[in-house]
Amino acid sequence: MHPSPSAIPEPASLASSALLSLPFAWSVVTALAAIAIAALLRRLGVSGSAIVAGLLAGILLGPGVVGRIAPEFGTAALAGTPTILESLRAIEREEAALELARGAPMMSGADTSALEEDLAARRAAAEEAWSAERERHAHARDFAVLVLAACVLFGSASSSCVRRPFRPKQTGEALLLAAWSILPVIALVALTLHLFGVSPLGPSALALGGAVVAGSWGLARSDRRIARGVARDGAALVEQAARAASAVAIALTLAAILTEQDMRLGHAAAIALACLPLGWCILRSARPAVAALVERTALPALVSIAMLSIEPYLDLGARGLWIALILYLLIEDGRWVGASLAHWSAGRAGALGSMRLAIAGMASEPTTVALVGVGSATGILPAWLAAPALLAATGSAILAKPRAAAAGRLASLEAEIAAARSSEG
Repeated sequence: MHPSPSAIPEPASLASSALLSLPFAWSVVTALAAIAIAALLRRLGVSGSAIVAGLLAGILLGPGVVGRIAPEFGTAALAGTPTILESLRAIEREEAALELARGAPMMSGADTSALEEDLAARRAAAEEAWSAERERHAHARDFAVLVLAACVLFGSASSSCVRRPFRPKQTGEALLLAAWSILPVIALVALTLHLFGVSPLGPSALALGGAVVAGSWGLARSDRRIARGVARDGAALVEQAARAASAVAIALTLAAILTEQDMRLGHAAAIALACLPLGWCILRSARPAVAALVERTALPALVSIAMLSIEPYLDLGARGLWIALILYLLIEDGRWVGASLAHWSAGRAGALGSMRLAIAGMASEPTTVALVGVGSATGILPAWLAAPALLAATGSAILAKPRAAAAGRLASLEAEIAAARSSEG
């Protein structure tokens, strides 16, 4: 039986049928695999285990590996039931056979217009049905990404150690720190995208800029020790600046949503972004449990499901790798240099102490991943920009331990310099 326009599912039934499909089940399997891999990597002591696990699971179970070694199953698992696609291929074979038959002597002068019109009508119906099939599964997967991104943003804010949104005595310095960390990086992101043919003021540039300048995921114990080793209120200062940076990142992403005319899931994306400030209001006693649960489950699941919409061999070509390298340098070195200059200009500490304090606020990868997921799910960030951003965030997450080691070396160097000055005096 050939598909017809009447066979295309009605919009009201798309979401419910998507929940009973193989692509939905495969997304659940991918998320569970990412959570399991994250637990294994965490036991092995791998830095950034949640993001690394999500990236691995998404590549292995997505278009990167499964889609290539088992293309038929990959099509069914990622795009939907291949029955309609098979019908489309059958029509193409009939068209090829008709074209071949035209050259036969017995078909000379035969009227094939009716057959051609029938094939054209069937092809149009099959293409429309296949497009609807792919769209409904992509819509369900994008909605799952937004739900997980909301959980990650909520956990990102709840892991903060700051009791209130702002401390009046530190507000000015925190805003200065956020400005130094944000403005140069946003300018460089816009310049980079302009070089690759993307409007520096377009939705993609706004969303990617917001993801890169997002504030830190709350401070781990090691980061808090680093910050408090420089100043007694160093940890609170760094996290307050991170809140200001996160507010700018949310504003940029919302601006990208509002400037996009034909955007999917806009209201769901806005609700997901609102979960970041909501996380600041959670009870202090519940913050560690919420943050740990989100980091161990929602974060790897988010990365893995987002990767199901990315073809790594196509979206991470030479162009994608260059963008990933530039974004990584901006996330790491760009934000660190800006924060170091801000601490130093505010008189918070000397040059080395400012560098150490800036290192404490570098762990922004989960927030970055969540905002990339929002941009990808709404269509603001195309796959060739979302893939490099995820790769850059992964590289930054892997270097968490080297950053802590660098802070230790700076502290030792600062102590040696202080000892040398005191001996000279």
